[in-house]
Amino acid sequence: MTSSQPPQPPVGGQPPQGSPQPGYGPPPGSQPAAGPPPGHSAYGQPSNTGGTDVSFDPKRLKMADYAIAGLTLLFLVLSFFTWYDFGDDFFGVDVSVSGWTDGQVKFAFFLFLLATVWALLPAVTHLEVGFPRSLVTVGLAALGFLLTLFAWFDTFDFEFSIFALLGMLTAAAILGFAVLSLLPELRNGPAMPGALSGAAQWANRPASGAGQDARSHGQPGPPPAQPPTYRPPGSPGQPGAPGGPDRPGGPA
Repeated sequence: MTSSQPPQPPVGGQPPQGSPQPGYGPPPGSQPAAGPPPGHSAYGQPSNTGGTDVSFDPKRLKMADYAIAGLTLLFLVLSFFTWYDFGDDFFGVDVSVSGWTDGQVKFAFFLFLLATVWALLPAVTHLEVGFPRSLVTVGLAALGFLLTLFAWFDTFDFEFSIFALLGMLTAAAILGFAVLSLLPELRNGPAMPGALSGAAQWANRPASGAGQDARSHGQPGPPPAQPPTYRPPGSPGQPGAPGGPDRPGGPA
């Protein structure tokens, strides 16, 4: 009677055919492979977590955008002053009416307000349109200027009002800054005169210098200077080395 013996491995330490191959773990003391950081994919690109690209960044605005917003606020303040002064025509009583009571002035302000909102919109979100986006600002500002101009013409039937004149000039300034913001976007247009081109460049420059600093930091700097090569005294090929031609006792 023979006892069954377990199969012996073949010579050379190889496992028998058909048996699974042994696994090979990491060597002792090695660190596991580092994966991508959270929020990034395996190829180094940030993963898209969804949502809309809405963030407040005032660096996207231009000087013209701030000018339109400030002039719109000034127009609102001027509209509450006297635009129509009837004098003493009503039983010897001086009667005056503010510009805000006129429907033309009120509607002109709302047009300027819409132009301001459209001009300041890039500070909140980036909206792609198929035409120069400043064209909307120019259209709204032009309509507001026409309504203000008609309201100013109506004041000619009464006594002169300095606030009505200032309101009309403010409306003209809003339209002017809107046109200056549009000119650089008309790339296929004719060349602008020197003074107009300079005004357009000033109106369309960033409102703060942070954008220019960011661009300057993004450019690569000059390569570092190489340190001078140091040779110890007495190396061959240098004057004054022992045994050289400049010292006595060297080979003739």
